Amino acid sequence: MTKTCTKCGIVYPEPFEKWFYKHPTCKDGFHGQCKKCRYKAAKKWNKTKRGKESFRKSLKKYAISEKGRKKRKTTNRRNLLKLNYNITIDEYDKMFRHQQGCCAICGIHQTELKKRLFVDHDHKTGKVRGLLCPNCNRRLGVLENENFKIVAGEYLKNAQIC
Repeated sequence: MTKTCTKCGIVYPEPFEKWFYKHPTCKDGFHGQCKKCRYKAAKKWNKTKRGKESFRKSLKKYAISEKGRKKRKTTNRRNLLKLNYNITIDEYDKMFRHQQGCCAICGIHQTELKKRLFVDHDHKTGKVRGLLCPNCNRRLGVLENENFKIVAGEYLKNAQIC
């Protein structure tokens, strides 16, 4: 099956994701123009006066004060904690104090990390277990994955030393 770009007329083979952007209202689910043509059109638009004005307006719309940025960060964090783990910021802070700001597994302190401690939870029950550093959280996730254990075990059995 093939698809022809309406702008340049080039015929492209499947998979169309490689050549065309997705578009939900088009019949086949992809834009009529190929990615190259869409890119050229966007580049041309950005150089026009209207394109530049549109860009400036979007910058002004999303430019907010430092106070507003901090407020938005706190709101996002509060919403994510509630949505993903069903806990509040106060509950997170209580766990943080209980663990003295350290990872529950390796004991590394928050100040030595670039990110906050992650909330560790059981994926089956959703119950929160504690706070972990990114490395311990990743390793624990791999250990809990039963399929990974089986595949990795088979690999180790059959692996030949080169």
